[in-house]
Amino acid sequence: MSRVFLALFVGFIIGALTFGFFMKEAVPMAKTSEAPKVAQLNDVVYLDKYQYTDVAFVSNYDGDTMRFVVRKSLDAGFGVIVTGAIPIEVRLLGGDTFEMKDKNAENKAKAVAARDLVQKLLSEAVAIKLVTHKDEKEKYGRYLAEVYFTSKDGAKGSIIQVLNENKLTTGRFSE
Repeated sequence: MSRVFLALFVGFIIGALTFGFFMKEAVPMAKTSEAPKVAQLNDVVYLDKYQYTDVAFVSNYDGDTMRFVVRKSLDAGFGVIVTGAIPIEVRLLGGDTFEMKDKNAENKAKAVAARDLVQKLLSEAVAIKLVTHKDEKEKYGRYLAEVYFTSKDGAKGSIIQVLNENKLTTGRFSE
């Protein structure tokens, strides 16, 4: 009887996790008794931010479009640990970089520099943190994200801040 119960329990946990992993929706941060904090950026209001810290960088197309794998695991008890990974494509929140297909040579050079800088920072990072915002208006269905990194020497930074400091953004606000 206990083996049947254990098998049903583990099957339920695996089924619930598998369904959740393919939904591509994050688990909201722990709720507190306080009212949710509201950040306002250019009249856009974001609530219910989602944070991911077990993140692996996969690739980037340019300076503001990146792909990651978010890893999740759950201890189901009885020595069973269920793990999974969610691929996610994000659009950098807070700035816009030049386009890779730009006809202007100077803008194209800035686009390539932004892409290479982001690729270097994230591929060499020892830790990456994503804070995502789902925006139904984003035309390609990507999540908007703040992307933070910790380098090998322990320095912490924000991708958008580094791009701005290196003058690799267009000055347009991405939302």
